[in-house]
Amino acid sequence: MSDFRKRVLDPALLPLAAFVFIGAFVFAFSRILLAVPKDGSVIVGVVMAACILFAAGAVSKGGKIKAAQRTGLIAFALVLIAGGVTAGAALGVRPVEKHLQADVKFATASHGSDFAFESKELAIPAGKLFGLEFDNKDAGTTHNIDIYTKAGGTSLFKGDFVTGPATRLYGVKAIPAGVYYFQCDVHPFMNGTVRAGAGKPGPAGGPPGGPSPGPSASAPAPQPSPSGTVIALTAKNTMFDKDGLQFQANKQVTIDFHNEDVSGIPHNFSLYSDEAHTKNIFRGDPPVTAPATGEYTFKAPGPGTYYFQCDYHPQQMHGTVTVS
Repeated sequence: MSDFRKRVLDPALLPLAAFVFIGAFVFAFSRILLAVPKDGSVIVGVVMAACILFAAGAVSKGGKIKAAQRTGLIAFALVLIAGGVTAGAALGVRPVEKHLQADVKFATASHGSDFAFESKELAIPAGKLFGLEFDNKDAGTTHNIDIYTKAGGTSLFKGDFVTGPATRLYGVKAIPAGVYYFQCDVHPFMNGTVRAGAGKPGPAGGPPGGPSPGPSASAPAPQPSPSGTVIALTAKNTMFDKDGLQFQANKQVTIDFHNEDVSGIPHNFSLYSDEAHTKNIFRGDPPVTAPATGEYTFKAPGPGTYYFQCDYHPQQMHGTVTVS
């Protein structure tokens, strides 16, 4: 019986036991990795790899492992297995992300300094994670894609900045079916309409599947500023000191622009036909980088209501222009 155990039983049971132990070890460790945040799982994985290398190095030194060392290694493995199962049960596990593929491809249309996207329409799937491959063809120029609920609204997805020529694959979280707005945050005049799924088309910048809302009753009325040739406008704390300006129709206007923000932050003044950036009337270029003062001079358009913003911080720095 002793000979049978040494020749048959032990050789058969040893790999089986090793397989079961390694399987339990890997499963338990995977529960820990999926229980902690994704960035934290990288740190945990590196620490575990170091522990495995240390243990393998100790075993490879040759000779018999001391009883205390063997007990310590076994205890550590059992604690890890028990801890992994407990962590998975108590904290739950985050879903495993699928391999990201380029479900949608979008690019800039390279026209020298006349920057533009290849299309004003961006069709995306609705209600699921998808891959958006962004191809920046403008050499030495930085672009990105930012999807908003509407022009000047809340950002639903902000793509990392890409300096061309280069391609980036964005992982975009699920966006409900509807019609939205997109732009390049570096060059907001590069913008258009996003259509998610097969929802009922609505105007750009409007709510999903419906018409664009009218003026909000609670929205503050534009604060008049002195009309005339020169108008002072100050940028500070990433805000303009005025949200309403008045111009005289078809007259020359000079914006006396003061950037009193934190050193190194650029701001500018740009005038658009409406909040959806349908037409750019004037773009302040180059920007005024804090702390500094500059002037933007242009001819005012005809009578009507227009929209102005800082192209570098359009969400919080914007307002209304009344031309009479």
